[in-house]
Amino acid sequence: MAGPPQDDFSVQQHVKLHGLQARPELNGQVVVVLGRLRDGRYPVKVLESAESMLVKPINLERTNASPEEGKVVDNRVMRYGEWFSVQALLDRSMNEGEAAGDAFAALHARAQADVLAGRRSVGPLPTDPSLPEGCPRREWVGSGGAACDGCGQSREELWRKTWDGAEADEDAEPPSDDDAIEIDVCERCKYMACENCAVHESRGTCYCKDANFGRAYPPSGDPDRAWYHTGKW
Repeated sequence: MAGPPQDDFSVQQHVKLHGLQARPELNGQVVVVLGRLRDGRYPVKVLESAESMLVKPINLERTNASPEEGKVVDNRVMRYGEWFSVQALLDRSMNEGEAAGDAFAALHARAQADVLAGRRSVGPLPTDPSLPEGCPRREWVGSGGAACDGCGQSREELWRKTWDGAEADEDAEPPSDDDAIEIDVCERCKYMACENCAVHESRGTCYCKDANFGRAYPPSGDPDRAWYHTGKW
């Protein structure tokens, strides 16, 4: 199986050796790409022996056999030998909506890497009748209670600012119940706002276009409808 186009191999990508004639004992070994293509070869390092060598693209193939596959390191995750930001994976898996997340999850790991790298699309998404009319898919979904989507503070950070949180031990875990901190969470778009952001004109507005935390906005054209009565979907 021939390797992909030369530019598809990126620095720090993990790939597998194959078809070597001079060093057949290395075939099947996972290597990490150390640099860009030069003089028709890639500089690579064999993971098992730490040996460095120059290899033609035809002798490299994509693989998910790396020991780092699926692991998160420095806010990056490896998918089919390539490193991607964790946020990119979360966006594809969760933040683009349930239908998009299900379609992405159904793809083979190699296809998922292609989507994250921009080499292919997820494909047509099924229609979700639960979404508001005119919204083919959710473009934005809030944290659902994990962190304030207005100011970005985590539940623990918000809890530390309460009386109980400030008095707690440094390694104490914040309570999981919502009564420990003052928050609003939209049941539909999962946007969360802390006590301070909930009264802010823009940060206190959830992602729903027609309502805010379940409270309907004045209809379009109504003089009582303010500039911030809008959302993502």
